[in-house]
Amino acid sequence: MINTEVSSIVKNDINLSRVERDAALSKLESLTDRLRKSSALITLSTLVGILLTFLTISGLTFRLGHYTLFVIIGTQILFSFSAILLALKFDYLRKEGDAYFEELSDELHGARILNQNDNTDSAINSEKRFSLKARVIIRNYSNSSSLPLIPGRYGPGVMVGVNFILGFLTVFFGSWWF
Repeated sequence: MINTEVSSIVKNDINLSRVERDAALSKLESLTDRLRKSSALITLSTLVGILLTFLTISGLTFRLGHYTLFVIIGTQILFSFSAILLALKFDYLRKEGDAYFEELSDELHGARILNQNDNTDSAINSEKRFSLKARVIIRNYSNSSSLPLIPGRYGPGVMVGVNFILGFLTVFFGSWWF
């Protein structure tokens, strides 16, 4: 009687653990998608900002008229501001994803250790399904957690600085042509 109750409690804990693990995997997968989109938008905004800053510094826009210069300066500031906000959002999402990444990695490692001690077919099949899906999601997150132009932990900070400098240069040299 006591063994069946203990067995029932263990099964309920295992089922609860699977539900939590699946929810964490789903959340990490969602964060990975959001990081990829943010990364692409940051890169695009920064490249457009570099182009617009170059046009302003070179004086090509001055030859087209004051109105064109104002439009380019305003557009560049908009792109720089957008890139800065996206870089801050990217860093926030990455920090949240790192927490899920660490916990899922620990869970995966713990599941491997437990299943190595339990030789039943269901434990082995469960571990294989979990580890394959989890490894793919974890690997995708790991690949998406850094920016393409500036990889690493400080990438978002560098992108904020670059976009701030681009905005400053555009305003400075744009006003210089007047």
